[in-house]
Amino acid sequence: YSMEEKDATWYSKREMHRVRYEMIVSVRLLNNQRLATLIDSRGLEGMTQAGWESRNRHKRLVRNAVFVTQEEQRLNGHFDEDATRIASETVTMLPKVLSSENGTYDCQQALNVYKEDNVLMALLNRVQ
Repeated sequence: YSMEEKDATWYSKREMHRVRYEMIVSVRLLNNQRLATLIDSRGLEGMTQAGWESRNRHKRLVRNAVFVTQEEQRLNGHFDEDATRIASETVTMLPKVLSSENGTYDCQQALNVYKEDNVLMALLNRVQ
C-alpha cells in the first residue's frame, strides 16, 4: 500500500484523540442515570461503573464456584479436573449466551448497513 492509501484507511492521531474523547464523554453520560438514555451504550457497557461492577461480581462467582468444587474434592480426597471445569462453565454459560446474542445482533446490524450502502450505490450509479 502507498502512503496515500494508508493515510486514507487509518485514523489520524487527531481522529483517534477525537474518538477517545467521545468515548470518555459517553462513559460519563452512561454513569449518570438521568443522561444514560441519551446515547447508545453498545460496546461501552464494561467501561461504566455498573458494567465494571457486574463484570467483577461475575468473576467472583466463577472463582467461588471453582474454589467450592476444589474444596469439596480436597475433603473427599478425589480430584476431578472435569468437575472443576464444569463448575466454571456452568457459571459462565449465561454471559456466553448473552454475548453470542449480542454478537449476532451486531452482525445483523452491520449487514443491514452494508446492504443499505450497496442499494444507495446502485441507485447513485443509475442516476449517473
